[in-house]
Amino acid sequence: MLELKERFRILLVDNDEAFLARAKDHVKNEKMVDLELVTAKTQQKAEDDIRKGFFHSAFVDVELTTGQTEGVDIIKNLSTWRPACERILITGELQGHWHDVFPVSAIIQDAYMKAGARSYVTGIESRYREWTKRRIAITVDHQLESSFFDKVTRHANEKRRHRIVATVDEFIYLLSQVFGPLDENPTQPSMFDQGDWPKASLADITTVHLEHMRPGKSGAIVLQAFPKTRSDRDGILSVIKIDTKARAYSEYCNFRRFVRFGRRRDRHVDLLGYAFGDTMGVLCYSFAGSIRTRKVKRLEELLAEDPQFALESLRRLFNPDDADFYSMSAGEGSLTAFFHQRFGSKRWNTYSTAINIAKLMEEQVKEFFQSEHSLGEQRVVTHFQETFVPPLDTFKDIIWEAALPGCVIHGDLHAGNVFPGVPDEADHTVNAQIVSKMAAESSNAGDQRRQLTTDAGSHGEVIMIDYYFTGPGPRSLDFAAMESSIRLATIRNTTTLPEVLARKEREAAIWEVVWGGTVAETELRGAEVMRQADYWEKMSMTVGMLARKNFENHDRQLEDKEYAATCLLWIMRLYTTKWLLSNERGMDRGALLAWCAQLCTVLRP
Repeated sequence: MLELKERFRILLVDNDEAFLARAKDHVKNEKMVDLELVTAKTQQKAEDDIRKGFFHSAFVDVELTTGQTEGVDIIKNLSTWRPACERILITGELQGHWHDVFPVSAIIQDAYMKAGARSYVTGIESRYREWTKRRIAITVDHQLESSFFDKVTRHANEKRRHRIVATVDEFIYLLSQVFGPLDENPTQPSMFDQGDWPKASLADITTVHLEHMRPGKSGAIVLQAFPKTRSDRDGILSVIKIDTKARAYSEYCNFRRFVRFGRRRDRHVDLLGYAFGDTMGVLCYSFAGSIRTRKVKRLEELLAEDPQFALESLRRLFNPDDADFYSMSAGEGSLTAFFHQRFGSKRWNTYSTAINIAKLMEEQVKEFFQSEHSLGEQRVVTHFQETFVPPLDTFKDIIWEAALPGCVIHGDLHAGNVFPGVPDEADHTVNAQIVSKMAAESSNAGDQRRQLTTDAGSHGEVIMIDYYFTGPGPRSLDFAAMESSIRLATIRNTTTLPEVLARKEREAAIWEVVWGGTVAETELRGAEVMRQADYWEKMSMTVGMLARKNFENHDRQLEDKEYAATCLLWIMRLYTTKWLLSNERGMDRGALLAWCAQLCTVLRP
């Protein structure tokens, strides 16, 4: 286990060597442990220091060169480059610089004189004392020790502006903001800050332990956090999500706008805290929301380990009676415009959509089959290209730029972003005993057994996480994302190429079940077909039928071409992600190609 040592970092900018020496001596004499005082005498040195590291506070002299007010420019750059840093002006005589200082007064958070009772030396000490009251101890699991620091800073540094460097100091500061006690407000003290009651509450969090958590596909760094109070009691198990500042803030806004009051509490996690620094942001969520069972697993794992429970979880997730998101209308828009704006896809019109999809499918088919040595001959590749890649006129349909109904969607609802409540072993044992007893007493034991299995320990809770893409969008997008996850999660290491190729015909059969009649007819026919289907086919049919059911009573019901076009564009988006293009994902890409072939058949004029 490793403890992350927080340092209170102060930047002191002054051209007077005597004043800098006085400040250093004061820090040393007062034994200000873990205070790092960085000094600069020129604007160039100060701005280099600002770019390279995080600072809690910066004390900046107005005049570094006689007659010049470089300090004002430094304050401006601090506001842009390091907005989390407290900006403090110091001067020997403010009156002569008022004309230069006044325009930036809104971004100056405090001011000190160089000498006297309110000198900047006392300002440094007072801030240090306040920091020591709020600091918390942060420990890191041994699995994170070697790569943790590099991963945190590298992720935030990928898209930095003005060469502003992300550091572990900034991350520790953000954790302190999330878990530490509130800053004292002298103008509005709480009732416990008055009288004889101790100000240091036993409920304050003083320690946070971080452990590894398998991340999703968003690229953010995800950790489990175990807080402890001053009285050594365990706090709420939490999930820490570390992302670039822009992405973290976007997710925070989406949560407040669409999730906090727009979704049932047993369908989303709770946002416990958040903090935004200079380059990164930290969001702290309750672990798996309000799930009350002891076991929590991603739906992605359950698809492979417990298909029956995964199927029931999908039914709860997309239950039309609980469709908080999908009942919230969001106007109309085109598919190509949405994918361009939300995911950065190229802005395709109807014709360029046809060209790009056909070209990408042709490349993927060639790469997939040539990777199989037994089918590497050109004639075989050509045969499968003709089988899987449809003619160009398949895509020349008005559906790509048509004004289609929208609603509030999750936006990235793959199986890794869903956590069902998993029944405990104790629940399974008790229910098995009850079912056995009922079987001897009742002919309806089968129906009751299914009900018990569904309800055991789950409480109907299915939690969504990761709200970066949440907002208005194509109404069937979440269903398309989940259908993709089903196909990817059910490919085994032992899956063979012939099994992948056989999926093309099976995809056609699934589509016929879901879209070959009215919603009522589909439900009746689907119940019969599912008894003979493979489990991934059952899940696909279930999601497809629930998609239709959710929009059955809308003014415009969901149509097969709208659904097919949404699914196809989602697959095209997946083909641009690094994790799917890795060498070990060959069979996954093959399964998606088989699905693409069926979707193209549906879209053919």
